[in-house]
Amino acid sequence: MADEVVFKEGAVIYFEKDHPDNIYIIRQGILEQLMEVQGAAPKQLGAGEIVGLSDLFGGQSRISTVRAVTNVTATRIDADEFKGMLTNNTAVALKVITSLCAELREIDELIVRRLRGGSADFIGKSIGLRIIADFFRRKGMNRAARYAYGRYLETDPAGEERLESAMHLAGLCEKDGDIEIALQIYGGLAKEFPDDARALSAFNRLKGVMNVFGDKL
Repeated sequence: MADEVVFKEGAVIYFEKDHPDNIYIIRQGILEQLMEVQGAAPKQLGAGEIVGLSDLFGGQSRISTVRAVTNVTATRIDADEFKGMLTNNTAVALKVITSLCAELREIDELIVRRLRGGSADFIGKSIGLRIIADFFRRKGMNRAARYAYGRYLETDPAGEERLESAMHLAGLCEKDGDIEIALQIYGGLAKEFPDDARALSAFNRLKGVMNVFGDKL
């Protein structure tokens, strides 16, 4: 359910590690986002911006604390309702993709800084990149899903879900007509995971299609 909420200057909207049960669209005022991660500077958010997206799709808890810098008016939308809106409203879905990709880029920067500081603990959590990618894939948002899977594989290359994520990424590339990229991914997986027949099977299938219909693809 969506409703309008008002926060007084200095009020905390939610704390890091709270359960992410809704998102906020700022109508008026300024919010500040704080992350308890080394190298993470406070970020200010203003009218029109969506707050809490990566939390909603990314895992079991908030990854930041958000407070009101000024008096703030916002629209609060329940998590389940918001996910329904993504399916039924293209304009909302595009806004979410834009906002979420911006958040992911900022998270990437934090990961790089943390790596340079010598700690991989933050990487292990991978900030829900794979879960976000799975969500976009199920909704048919291939471009956003490919971005998220790619970032998951780069930031957590030894992750337990590496094979599944890479298979999904290759499948999306194949659907988008990027056959050479799909072949490269399938071929790499076949060498890396010789005991799993799926990657080799997909590689041989796609190679066969290329041999027959290569000029028409």
